[in-house]
Amino acid sequence: MAQPKFEVRAAWLTTVYGLDWPRTKATNPQTIRLQKEELVDILDKLKTANFNTVLFQTRTRGDVLYPSAIEPFNSILTGKVGGNPGYDPLAFAIEECHKRGMECHAWMVSIPLGNKKHVASLGNQSVTKKTKDICVSYKNEYF
Repeated sequence: MAQPKFEVRAAWLTTVYGLDWPRTKATNPQTIRLQKEELVDILDKLKTANFNTVLFQTRTRGDVLYPSAIEPFNSILTGKVGGNPGYDPLAFAIEECHKRGMECHAWMVSIPLGNKKHVASLGNQSVTKKTKDICVSYKNEYF
């Protein structure tokens, strides 16, 4: 049996609620820099611990961490739904992983859109408003 070219030593980087990243809200050039530095620090620690792959959470529940015409930016980035952080967090994560010889994989929570309260907080930017026909409401949750 052929041996794999390399073994995957991966870590999930969770963005929901800022559990792993980010801690700082990107609201001005200084806080954008701090938010990026937080991610760089995490990646440096993972590289030092001999990880070679990062599973970067890019979608939580109806919002994303990259520019999208379909869903708004996650509020964890700036403190407000749809708030532009001033850079593309996914592209930045990929670039920083590659600088360290690490792979970066987009981890997406693809099915749930959130409960009715969360979906309402997304306003007209929610996929439940933009393309209602593909969304299903079940037991106070949207899918």
